[in-house]
Amino acid sequence: MTVLPRDRHDAEHERALRAGASGFLGKSAEPAELLDAIRLISRGEALLSPAATKSLIARFLATPDHGDQPAPARLAALTDREREVLALVAEGLSNDKIAQRARSDRSPRRPARLDRRWSRRSPTVATNLTVGYPSDRIVPIFRIRRHPVLEPFHFPRGAPMPPPSKTELLRDRLAGPGLVRVAGAHDALSARVAEEVGFDAVWASSLAISAARGLPDMSLLTMTDYLQAAGHINDVCAVPVIADCDTGFGDTVNVAYMVRQYEAAGIAAVCIEDKVFPKRNSFVEADQVLEDAGRFARKIEIAKKTQSSKDFLLIARTEAAIAGAGVGEALRRAHRYVDAGADAVLMHSKSAQPDEVLSFLAEWQRRAPVVVVPTTYYGWSADRAAAAGASMVIYANQALRASVQSMRQTLGKVLADGSSVGIEDGIASMAEIFRLQRVDDWLALEA
Repeated sequence: MTVLPRDRHDAEHERALRAGASGFLGKSAEPAELLDAIRLISRGEALLSPAATKSLIARFLATPDHGDQPAPARLAALTDREREVLALVAEGLSNDKIAQRARSDRSPRRPARLDRRWSRRSPTVATNLTVGYPSDRIVPIFRIRRHPVLEPFHFPRGAPMPPPSKTELLRDRLAGPGLVRVAGAHDALSARVAEEVGFDAVWASSLAISAARGLPDMSLLTMTDYLQAAGHINDVCAVPVIADCDTGFGDTVNVAYMVRQYEAAGIAAVCIEDKVFPKRNSFVEADQVLEDAGRFARKIEIAKKTQSSKDFLLIARTEAAIAGAGVGEALRRAHRYVDAGADAVLMHSKSAQPDEVLSFLAEWQRRAPVVVVPTTYYGWSADRAAAAGASMVIYANQALRASVQSMRQTLGKVLADGSSVGIEDGIASMAEIFRLQRVDDWLALEA
């Protein structure tokens, strides 16, 4: 549920949004909006900081009519639990006290950690954070996870849990049966298309992102550039995003900073490769210099120590076969990287056949999930990859290459014909572009 602010938008709103608020009910909120919020709370899907709601509830109960539904009918429509929420909120209790009231007959539990930095604030527990807000200004709505203090009230027996995060979703899919199918994207629009056609996740490809800037994949762009692109992709996708982070953008401290930034941006996983900086794209005819395996393993150790969520994934990519060091060296390195804490390994190969990958999988014995990228051995189907023991397949650059070919053919024909008549039936309509942009959702905000 998203409740848009009706009052002024300022730093307090920004702080709440960063903490996990899905929106606000301002003091000028309509009664129906308050009712929607109460119902959301009663289902255990949100918390309401009620310090500023007495007047809202009074208006809700006192307003003679609202549309076709008079006030008595609105009240009668509430369930018993919704009435309980309404009554408790009407008393002006904080969430902590509401929870205490609901568990008063139960054995004591450890109290929630409250934010004491600000005075006269109403504490609100949200997505494992505790944030205070001015008692006379805003009413934040939060989506939350199960919390032991709030459980007796907000999560009755049998209540559904909130949906898993993208990070949890990717970890569960990778650990479960079947193959995780991932499509490379170079921008948010290509990511939307990949999601819509049914891919399980999106790969924020460094090659594709560089190409979208008209630059080679040679460590020319900065971490900030790649992070911004991955963030744009993640913003429009409901599926997890895996970020291609090259060599980690530097040494161990740079890798630590990278993990913090990507995790904070909501990226589900990062992948780093064991080549020296500056790297060269794996398919470019140039020297491919491997980093010392021990040094790279140390990067992995630091990355895993730095992450704040247990579900955030780090994929270690070995380029041993790309560099000509062979499958044996790839195996030695992969084992060392898993020992250092890598959640999965990416066995990269530029062979025209999957022989190197098959040899690797045969010796690996499923010690950790293996990711494959069939750019050059594209005749190897996903089903055969799964049967051989791969857990994830990434089609890293096909969307980029298809878009270049399609643009060249389309624009060439327009130029040759002197009009677009010959290509209009074969390209997306403006209505389709508007749908991908979610124009109707944005217009609805103004209604």
